[in-house]
Amino acid sequence: MMAAPVEPVLASALWRAHQAKPVLNSSHVTSLLLTACRSVDDAILGGLEYGQGGICVASCESDAGGKQFLNAFLISHLLNTSGNATIIDSQGLNIPALFTSIKAKLSLHPHTNPNLPPRDLDGQAKSILARVKIMRVFDVDGLLEALSELRSSLEDDGRELSAEHSPHTGPKSTVPDSQISDNSEDEDLLATASGPGLGQAEQRIPCHQRPSPKGGTTDHPEQSRACSFVMLDDLSSLLLPIQRNDPTRASALLTNLLRSLRHLTHAHDLAVIIANSTLSMTAGSPRRKPQHPPSDHGPPLAATKATPMTSPSIFASCTARPAFAKIMDSADVHLLIHRVPKTADDARAVYGLPSTATQEEKSAGGEGNRVVAPGRGREGGKRRRDAEWVSCVEVLSDRHGARKGRFGFFGVDAKGRIRDGL
Repeated sequence: MMAAPVEPVLASALWRAHQAKPVLNSSHVTSLLLTACRSVDDAILGGLEYGQGGICVASCESDAGGKQFLNAFLISHLLNTSGNATIIDSQGLNIPALFTSIKAKLSLHPHTNPNLPPRDLDGQAKSILARVKIMRVFDVDGLLEALSELRSSLEDDGRELSAEHSPHTGPKSTVPDSQISDNSEDEDLLATASGPGLGQAEQRIPCHQRPSPKGGTTDHPEQSRACSFVMLDDLSSLLLPIQRNDPTRASALLTNLLRSLRHLTHAHDLAVIIANSTLSMTAGSPRRKPQHPPSDHGPPLAATKATPMTSPSIFASCTARPAFAKIMDSADVHLLIHRVPKTADDARAVYGLPSTATQEEKSAGGEGNRVVAPGRGREGGKRRRDAEWVSCVEVLSDRHGARKGRFGFFGVDAKGRIRDGL
């Protein structure tokens, strides 16, 4: 089953929609998608956009807290806006963990009036989960069907919102006058025919209504709201089986998918987070010494066969490379999440480098009389298993801004919330 072609959009319609979009300034803080982790939000310059520039790919190592990182964006959207969220899930979403994280986040916003009764955190968390739509997929065909259903749902919501905000001209059951002129009838037909097209783009209403009351609750939780956040978890698990047998088809599917998602984000003011996996490169010292000694007779034969793949990270210790790295860089924002040692002593323990105390003793000539402290390694520093790690978020690419090269650190607490890592 091949992906359906994307419908063309007039450039004039996109330009009018862009002009109608409100300009972001310091008073529109909630118009950006945040994580509530200061280090991460600083790395992405305050948050991710809705609409243009709203496609973000997060390539995560398996043990770097990627699930909690994605949930932070999801919870932030649910608490700070009144828009719904759609999760296209291929891995199996941990609903109890998400419920616990939402409750923990709600508990950080107590009542300002101490005379009010205690908050029902369970009830509020359930009402928030009622705004999350989960679409389970198992292969690429299921993914395409889910995107088609999402597109239809967004278009239906857009028509309903346009009908609510358009002036009511009169009852639909009115019988037209038989004496109406032919010219007027032709004009009415043309106006009707042009309604669902360009006119709909001009009167497009943003899907996310922001901000919602602090704490994430609304007055009418049962009211249907349009989706404005989409999370795809995990895209690479659906495409890697195809990549092994037919790399060309996998690349074509991914390219068409990103193009379709970009059209959806522009047309419906969406924020899209795509989870991607990473490939592990050859692990080694952060100094990355060459494997073969230099020779006067030219490079060794093994080095001339193929150039080894390198990680795009600015950290020499990172050996993770995103799957489909070149195509994923065509997204609006591409993030890499991986683990790094927390301190310099942790790095020395992990990579087998001598500790600071050892280097000072060697320079003083006292290495022979040095006594190793109990519980320490052979160099007197931390053992490898005692090293502490933090997760690092790097911005690999940014099509519309200046985020590229920025990074931040975060950790995960017992309740699944991300916090500043350092």
